[in-house]
Parts: sequence; structure tokens; C-alpha cells
Amino acid sequence: MPSSIPLPRSIRTSVSLLAVVGLAVGLGACTTQQDAPGILRPVTAAPDAPLTVVGQADDSDASVAMSGSLFRQAPVAVLAPAGDVAAQELGAEAAVALGAPLLVQGQGAESEIERLGSSGVLAVGDLGDDATSALPGSTTVVRADRAADVARLTGADVADATDRDPSAAVSRVAGLAAPDDDASS
Repeated sequence: MPSSIPLPRSIRTSVSLLAVVGLAVGLGACTTQQDAPGILRPVTAAPDAPLTVVGQADDSDASVAMSGSLFRQAPVAVLAPAGDVAAQELGAEAAVALGAPLLVQGQGAESEIERLGSSGVLAVGDLGDDATSALPGSTTVVRADRAADVARLTGADVADATDRDPSAAVSRVAGLAAPDDDASS
């Protein structure tokens, strides 16, 4: 049989307040931790087949095909000029550091940037003023012409000079650490 001893009002209020605080703390501890809002991350995709052959004729088409096979979306894309190997190497290092696709300037690069939903473009090397003119007005373009600019913007340890041997550049870029939070398909 329950006791019907009347408790003072202040004790009842304190007990009720403690119960509400305990419930709030308990429910708060059970919620999952989500990423902070405003952090943009790329969404990558596994290629459709175990071996993806990119056989396009020029650098621009090849970069667009590679981006299309590996990225579903990317908040940032790196754009480098066609025919400028030094800028493409620098762009590759920036792309790895940012976890972003590297696109080579050409016919399909702007449409690929739109497909990716990129709100920012890191333009590496000597791109003409019209290189990004077809992008939506809401796209922020940041130019980086030198290794020091790319290092400052990406936080990566970027090489100062181009490699005479292209395989050395591939090895250096392949050895860079990938971003910590890889998105999965």
C-alpha cells in the first residue's frame, strides 16, 4: 500500500526537476554523433568493373572520364590547363590533398564541375580568364599558380619543381596520404 505522506512542495519540485534533468541527460547520451554541419565532403563511388579503362584521346576527356567513374559529387574540384604538365602535377597534388577530382581544361571540364555539384574550384596554373566563365555564378574560383599557393590552400607538402621523369611524379602523388574521411558509396 503506497504511503501518502505529504512531502513539502520544495522537495516535490526538486525531485521533478532532477527527474527531468536525468531524462534529458540520458536521452542526450543515446543520440548518435553526426558530423558538424557545414563540412563538405566528396562522395566517391567504386568503379562499375574491377578494371576501368580510360581510353580517351586527350587529357581533358580522360580526366572527365576518370572523375565520372570515381566521384558522385565533390564540393571542390581542381582545374589545370591542358598541355601544362607542371600545372597538372601541381593540380594532382592538390586534388589528392583535398580528396577532389583533377580536371584538365577542355570541352567537358565545366559540365563535369556542374555534374559534381562543386561550389568551389581550385584553378592551378596559367588558365585563361575564360577557363571558368561557363561555370555558374555561385561557383567560387580560387587561383593558385605556384606550389607555395597550393601548399597554403591545401595544407599539403607540395613539391616545388616538376619532375623530369613522369613516373617520379606519379610515385610522389601516389605516396601522398589520402584524406582521413573517405566517403563510401
